[in-house]
Amino acid sequence: MDLELVSEERLAPKRPILLLFVCIGVAGFKLWLVACDEIVARANPLDQIRYLEMARELSRGRWLGDYGLLTLIREPGFPAWVALIDGLGVPLRLANEWLLLGASGLFCASLAAIGVSSGVVAVAYALLVLEPNSLLVNRDVLPAGFYLSILLSGMAALVLSGSARHVRGLGAWGCAAGLAFGLLWATRPEKLLLWIPVGITAGFDLLAGRRLGEAWRPALTRFALLLSAPLAAGAAVVGAVSFANFHHYGVMATTDVSGAGYLAANRALLSIEQVEPRRFVPVPHDVRERAYSASPAFRELRPVLEGPSWARGVSCRIDHVCNDIGAGYFRWLMREAAAEAGHLGSHAESERFFARVAAELAAACRSGELPCVSSPTSFLHPVAATYLPYLGDSMRRVLRAALSGGDLRVWDSAADSPDEPPRVRRLFDAVANRREQQTGNGRVRVRGRAVAQTDPVVRTALQTRHQRVDSETNEVVVSTGTPAGRGVAFAFEIDKRSRDFGLSVPMLQVERASGKLQEIPLLRAVRSPLTLAGVEVEIEDFQETRREDPLRRIARTALWLSHPPLYVALTAAGLLAAVALAWPRRRDRFCDPAIGVIAMLLVWVIARIALLVLVDASSFPARSSRYVYPVVSPYACAMLLLVEQGLRNLRAPRTPG
Repeated sequence: MDLELVSEERLAPKRPILLLFVCIGVAGFKLWLVACDEIVARANPLDQIRYLEMARELSRGRWLGDYGLLTLIREPGFPAWVALIDGLGVPLRLANEWLLLGASGLFCASLAAIGVSSGVVAVAYALLVLEPNSLLVNRDVLPAGFYLSILLSGMAALVLSGSARHVRGLGAWGCAAGLAFGLLWATRPEKLLLWIPVGITAGFDLLAGRRLGEAWRPALTRFALLLSAPLAAGAAVVGAVSFANFHHYGVMATTDVSGAGYLAANRALLSIEQVEPRRFVPVPHDVRERAYSASPAFRELRPVLEGPSWARGVSCRIDHVCNDIGAGYFRWLMREAAAEAGHLGSHAESERFFARVAAELAAACRSGELPCVSSPTSFLHPVAATYLPYLGDSMRRVLRAALSGGDLRVWDSAADSPDEPPRVRRLFDAVANRREQQTGNGRVRVRGRAVAQTDPVVRTALQTRHQRVDSETNEVVVSTGTPAGRGVAFAFEIDKRSRDFGLSVPMLQVERASGKLQEIPLLRAVRSPLTLAGVEVEIEDFQETRREDPLRRIARTALWLSHPPLYVALTAAGLLAAVALAWPRRRDRFCDPAIGVIAMLLVWVIARIALLVLVDASSFPARSSRYVYPVVSPYACAMLLLVEQGLRNLRAPRTPG
């Protein structure tokens, strides 16, 4: 069947050679910018280490390995990508960048295929590729960068599916979109957001087709195909992953934490009425104590839940909850407690145990032993009053994180911290195919002396943002000046924590005979002998290895500094363009397929920002680069397309009637 579009304007490809060369230039600049970057080793067993372990098991053909506490806590989509790159022998850091370049190129090609001007396509490509947060997220073994790349690929396939003139093309691109979104379903827990672009694309195509004069039958046929093709392909991917988990572990789901028994136990705990509800603490101590009394099964978890644990330390550091367990960590600790109690030998055993906890708590609620309320979810704080007043503040924080582009201090080409255990580094080296010459920040060697004419210097140390190191020697020296001064010779040799030693603001700490402590900027003394508050410091030798390329550092800093004003300007221009687009000049102005892309991007961005705000207000801070990165550059593209549509509407001749 041939489904012709009514208006040829809905398919107006523009692919000039100049645009191709511009995009190649942007891609080359980005690759040069990250040439010295490498994946950073971080000893986080629930995130980076777990993803690498899953990828290693996939590479060995053992699916995700033997069943245990951590086997299925993460979705396997991103580890499958890491395993593929490991098998190819390509450094993961470079593969992440190439994936972003390719996905951005495909998305921009889809924009060109629906008639977006070459200049706008080129700027959109630059916004996607040079998004500053990509310099941060792509150096971590976390799915944020992979997620955006696959999301852009899926959206591009949807755009091309909507612009297809034949059933074959519509179905092929629709299935490609479904494969991408199915992979994302098996990558991150915010699953339902993924089908927003599919619904927006199908709905816009139906409305635009009818407005342009298409009959109901072909319009509804296209609508059904635009929905069914992605959904079918996505369901096939999710079904394949779930079946693999079921075959190996008896889990017909993408993760272990979505089991019915485990979710029921969480919901039962949240339904217990709280005496003093507290933000960030959905299952406080008083609720747990009553649950221990009502449920013998839950009582088995008490030694771990009430004892010292990593979850309490993280809750104190991140949520400022220092005498209880924060929302983002209680669920993990409860599984850990079940494992310690011997109930996590298999998924079936785990499900039976948590189902027993849920049943015992539900029986106590029905009998009146426990005062209970209804809990609509298994994860959100049951008392909305604990987080609703903070939604506005969380909104400001999340938007500020999206517009700020990150912290300039962490933008240096970071490498491994010297404190990371060797076993962690070996795991990262082996699975991420890290380049050895890029995994360290280098060293600094300093040798000199510090003397004072009165109250002599007796001891020195080097203090940076990250560490304090005592001098390797404190040999007494006497200056030859008049009058003579007494002090010590010092020597330091340390591993740098960032590529540019100056970012650590190194201070030479000197201790006087009287016990007085004094700090002197080390780098000022490196340039020339320095006398400060009676202490004369002379650096005789200073060596810093593996410094950041000055040109790269200038380029990185320029990207970081330009990010906030650029997005403010894009937002202002987009709002003005929305007003211009509302001015009734072209009757069919809302039928342009670019409007459908704008709607798809904006609804996606708004939905994800709303989710981040809710999590930030109720559970844990959700405003780091890893969370905001997938929405920033799509938002910029939406604003850019909106500006183009507004200008087109103003320039177009008025359509009568």
